[in-house]
Amino acid sequence: MSKSLGNVIDPLHVIEGITLDGLHATLAAGNLDAKEVARAKAGQATDFPEGIEECGTDALRFALCAYTTQARDINLDIKRVVAYRHWCNKLYNAIRYASMNLPEDYVPPTDAAAREAGFVAGLPAPSRWLLSKLSVAAGTVVKAMEAYDFATATQKLYSFWQYELCDVYIELMKPVMALGDDVPEQAAAKRGTRDALWLALDAGLRLLHPFM
Repeated sequence: MSKSLGNVIDPLHVIEGITLDGLHATLAAGNLDAKEVARAKAGQATDFPEGIEECGTDALRFALCAYTTQARDINLDIKRVVAYRHWCNKLYNAIRYASMNLPEDYVPPTDAAAREAGFVAGLPAPSRWLLSKLSVAAGTVVKAMEAYDFATATQKLYSFWQYELCDVYIELMKPVMALGDDVPEQAAAKRGTRDALWLALDAGLRLLHPFM
């Protein structure tokens, strides 16, 4: 990256967003000569024709951690940061869905209860599947964090939340949540589904905490 090419990115521009005209204005306020300013403006117009979208701190932080496999200089793709911003919205919607489907009198399983041998065995098959994926994700993330391998940690967190929790489990649980509570088997299925969701969200958010 080079300032004279106009492709050096100010983190605040990614966090808060900026128009193309705003990017041009930052060049005019700098110390480049007229020829370099013209060259940099052309580069900005090519790289950011619509400016830079507001992405927020969480998306930028997560993206930078995901890029830690690169050398000292990071070739940051703004589209990837924007994708993480949309992903943050997906996480919010997952939490919102959970809050709508966990009644006010819901009591989540304690850590001791969740560790009991018969707890997981008594859950519906999709719930057992989710908790197995959670266990794998947690193990991978903890091991990666201990090795300062932030790229692997972020990749595994993204995969768990996006593909296993949101795309699969939440979609599978929607028809279960539509069941009535008057049939004991259906009520038990709903309870087990809620318990697995709560455990996955609780652990998933704890794993995300260092990044967001």
